[in-house]
Amino acid sequence: MKLLVFSIYDSKAEGFITPFFMPKIGQATRVFNDCCNDKTHQFFKNPGDYTLFEIGEFDDEDGGMTMYDAKKSLGNGLKYRQMDMIGGTQKLNTDLYDPRKVGKNLDDSLEE
Repeated sequence: MKLLVFSIYDSKAEGFITPFFMPKIGQATRVFNDCCNDKTHQFFKNPGDYTLFEIGEFDDEDGGMTMYDAKKSLGNGLKYRQMDMIGGTQKLNTDLYDPRKVGKNLDDSLEE
């Protein structure tokens, strides 16, 4: 099975956090969203400092890993904190979970 490789860039540390693996982009964005909206998590406290990236693929059958030449930005933490209040509940911006609407180069995202 091929797994996607993700990492979060910390702009204040000027580096990437240890990568993690998920089968689908939506699963990684859900995890990042949960962290950005958890009041006890560091990403909640400073969401603008963190950007989620898809950085490669891992094949668990042969142990091979392919890293992308251009990392794909899946959004800055501030975007994951932007929610609309509808009927007293929060509604997440679902564009964050649509792989057709994500995917910028690292340099583009760092300028945001």
